[in-house]
Amino acid sequence: MSHLQANNYKRLNKQVASQTLQNHRKLCQH
Repeated sequence: MSHLQANNYKRLNKQVASQTLQNHRKLCQH
């Protein structure tokens, strides 16, 4: 994997993680 691909992969993982967290917050509004 090239350096650029690795950076894109990390950024994608961050986006997915933040989306998952936002969805979790929406579902778990107390």
